[in-house]
Amino acid sequence: MRTTRRWKAAPRVLRRTAAVAGVGLLATGCGSSSSHSASSSPGGSSTTTAATASFPVTVDNCGRKVTFKAPPAHVVAMDQVATETLLGLGLARSVVGTANEATPVYPGYTSAYNAIPIIGKNGYPSKEVLLSKSPDLVVGNEQFFTYSGFPPGSNFSRAQLASNGIQGFTLVCTGETRSMPLLYQRYLELGRIFGVSKQAQAYVQSIKAGLAATTEKLKGVTPVSTFYYSGGKGTLGTYGGPQEGLVLSGGVNLFHDLPTLVGGMPPTVSLEKVIARNPHAILVENEGGLEPNPPSIASEEAYLRQALKGTYAVSHNQFCSVGFYDFEGGMRTVQAVRQVAACLHPETKF
Repeated sequence: MRTTRRWKAAPRVLRRTAAVAGVGLLATGCGSSSSHSASSSPGGSSTTTAATASFPVTVDNCGRKVTFKAPPAHVVAMDQVATETLLGLGLARSVVGTANEATPVYPGYTSAYNAIPIIGKNGYPSKEVLLSKSPDLVVGNEQFFTYSGFPPGSNFSRAQLASNGIQGFTLVCTGETRSMPLLYQRYLELGRIFGVSKQAQAYVQSIKAGLAATTEKLKGVTPVSTFYYSGGKGTLGTYGGPQEGLVLSGGVNLFHDLPTLVGGMPPTVSLEKVIARNPHAILVENEGGLEPNPPSIASEEAYLRQALKGTYAVSHNQFCSVGFYDFEGGMRTVQAVRQVAACLHPETKF
């Protein structure tokens, strides 16, 4: 397993570390008094103003009450998942910075995303850079993503953020299992925070409808036993647990009996264990732009074809790929589930 790569790539290392860091979410400070026009279309603008909503708004996020006196007007999204969520809610004009960039951006958000300053391409912005954007809210994918850098302490602590009047919101809290129902809840809470509840409801419905369409296409198919490969040679990285995105794609995780993470990192398995379980498909994780020189999908597949020779997946050329962020929610997940489902079930017409 390429542990060196993982510990250098900020998005990957902090996503894994979030499971064991136990860092709390900022819940103090005041919201901005400014308001802005929100959009019901991806990344655009609308005639519906957030100021028409009822404030103050209080939500419970990661066990803390977070109160907003007005819609946040200057938001830093600490990773691409958080950024695309805000764009999906039509809040492009409020996002003043993004970090932890991966490629490609979800197609519907490309134009809006390209207009946002990247203040931490392969990691977190420094304290000085973050403050230079004058944020009143920081939004993160997982709890550790919301305000900390790597190594811990390199960015603001909760108290330091609070002293600068910056609030925080996290999509998945430490100890929670990522699931679409949980994310729907968080999207609706963001809608309340920004005064765009109707747009948030429409966003949730669009995701539900997209996933339902794939589920309908897969009705009656037999789920495919799939090895979810996350890197490594000799000893292979994988993901434990059911893996909701894989299940929605018509797959069964080959190592569903393992914990999702071990010590904040994906569990590892030997080649012999993979071969013994004989996967019928192999799902290769695509790093995208998370590191300067990521291995190509072709090179990963070439290694696995040799290392796992004799398995059903290799013998029948059943290889699929998925982006690092693709199963983490939003319209990106709708697209990824459809694409992986089409790969796992070529007999089904998508």
